[in-house]
Amino acid sequence: MDSKRWAMLIGMASMLAASPVCAQTRDENLAKCVTNDADAVIEGCTGLIQSKQESDANLVIYSYDRGDAYYSKHRYDEAIADFTQAITLNPGFAEAYNSRGGANGALGHYDEAIADYTKAIALRPDSAVAYNNRGINYGRKGLDEPAIADYSRAIALAPDFAEAYTRRGDAHVRQHQYEEAIVDFSRTIALKPDIAFVYGNRGYAYGQQGRYEQGIADYTQALVLNPDYAEAYNGRAWEYHLKGEDARALPDAERAVTLTPKDAASLETRAEIYEKLDQRDKAIADYRASLLLDPHQPLAEDGLKRLGATP
Repeated sequence: MDSKRWAMLIGMASMLAASPVCAQTRDENLAKCVTNDADAVIEGCTGLIQSKQESDANLVIYSYDRGDAYYSKHRYDEAIADFTQAITLNPGFAEAYNSRGGANGALGHYDEAIADYTKAIALRPDSAVAYNNRGINYGRKGLDEPAIADYSRAIALAPDFAEAYTRRGDAHVRQHQYEEAIVDFSRTIALKPDIAFVYGNRGYAYGQQGRYEQGIADYTQALVLNPDYAEAYNGRAWEYHLKGEDARALPDAERAVTLTPKDAASLETRAEIYEKLDQRDKAIADYRASLLLDPHQPLAEDGLKRLGATP
């Protein structure tokens, strides 16, 4: 190729590199990277990251945003890789630690999640969300005491943090601290009165205290909010049963089984009600079905013994 031709090609390449076409490609990628569509975010941010023309400050943002998009699509390993890249470029990025903690928790990597939230808290000690999230992962490990401490700290930082009250209430239930649980669920309800499962949780706590009328009222409100809430039907049936009102309990128990026919607890509840109503054959069938689904059902085993039946 002659020197004149070579010089012309170099000149054309330079013009193309600086042309609006290339700038438009970056602008298009940037527009995608900041949308609410996860697939578009992944495509746009990937284009920007792979261009090798972005500053480290921009790469922190693009990596984090792409990680967030991966997280929303349950692609947690890829999300962790992107959050890690954002942290590598900016070790003081508290939100990236918090988000990586979420992805680790979703994968069942609870220790790693706790470590991430602990770092986020060190960077942002006023982050109620980080305390709440760390508490969730302590709870997942069965460590309710540190979980309660974290939820309490989250509440101290954000007194209207409804989720933290709910989760602390759940931890109190697991610790058989029912009065404390009721206080927490009541606070959640005051803040957000339209969450069905919180009424269900409080109904359960009332039942554990023998306060069946209040428990039944909560389950009833839960069903107003969510008419297909099987656990609320089962819970209300059980509390009617404990009150000795098995005729009222049976329709709820039957509805719970209809909604969740593979739920061992609902079958066991209905079996006990059938037994009290002297419907022996139906009770035996339900006890046996419950044990098939969950062999560790001592109440079902006891029911069969009372009825003189074998599993």
